[in-house]
Amino acid sequence: MLAQKQRPRKEIQNMGFKPTSGAQELFTMFQQARKESQKSYLKLLSESLKARFGETGIGFSEFFGYRLYDPEVITPEARSTFMSSAVSKQVWEKMNPPKWWGIPSDKITFQLLLEKMGFDQPELLAAYAKDGRQLPNIRCLRTEKEIITFLTETGSYPIFAKPNDSYRSLGSLGIKKYEVESNSFELMNGKTEHAQDLARAFLDWDTYVFQESLQPHASLTEFCGTALSTMRVVALYSKGKPEIFRVVWKIPCKD
Repeated sequence: MLAQKQRPRKEIQNMGFKPTSGAQELFTMFQQARKESQKSYLKLLSESLKARFGETGIGFSEFFGYRLYDPEVITPEARSTFMSSAVSKQVWEKMNPPKWWGIPSDKITFQLLLEKMGFDQPELLAAYAKDGRQLPNIRCLRTEKEIITFLTETGSYPIFAKPNDSYRSLGSLGIKKYEVESNSFELMNGKTEHAQDLARAFLDWDTYVFQESLQPHASLTEFCGTALSTMRVVALYSKGKPEIFRVVWKIPCKD
C-alpha cells in the first residue's frame, strides 16, 4: 500500500531508520550484530553507547542500521565520520540557507523553472493539490473522484507518481496500467491496488505529482532492470563559485 504522509515524515527525521520501539527490538538488533560481527554483547553495548553519547550522537537504530559494529563494512576510523540525523540536520541547515533550497523543495515549481531554462523534464501530466493550487496548462485535481477519473481515462501509462514535498523517494510509486475489469491498477512493483484505495492514499498528502515514466538506457538494464537510476551531484559554493564535492549514483535494486 502507498505510504501515507505521517509515516514518511517520521522516517525522514530519522534518515530512513525508525527509532527502536522497545527492549525486544533492541535486543534483536544486538543478536543480529553479534551473529554478524562475532563481538560480545558487552563490546557491542560499549561501542553503541560510545556512538550514542559521542559528538555525532548516533542512535541505536542508526548504529545498527549502518552496521557500524562490523569492521568489514565500516572501519573504526570511518565510523567517526558518521553522524546522527539530528546533527546532520544542523549541519545541513547551517550550510544551506532557506533561499537556496526553498524552490527545489517544491518539485512542481522547480520542474517548471527547469523547463523554462531549457532543461529536458518528464512531462507533467497532472497534480493533486489539497489547497486548490492552480498550475498553467496542467490538469489540477481536487477530489477523490477527479483523481480516479484522471487515472482511469489517461492514456499515458506507465505513470510515475510522487508527493510534491517528500524526500528520499518516500511515497513514490510507478503505475504500470489500469485494469478495466477489476477497476484496479497494476503497480510497477507487481502489486495491485483498487482505484478507490489508491486515490484515497493520494489524498493523505497535500500535493501529489503525476508525470510520465522515463525508461533507463539499454546499457543500464543489466544493473538496474527497468527501474530508472539517478545521480545526485553535491556542489559546494565557495570563494564565489560552485565546485562539485561528491557524486552519488543511486542504483535501484534489480529484483
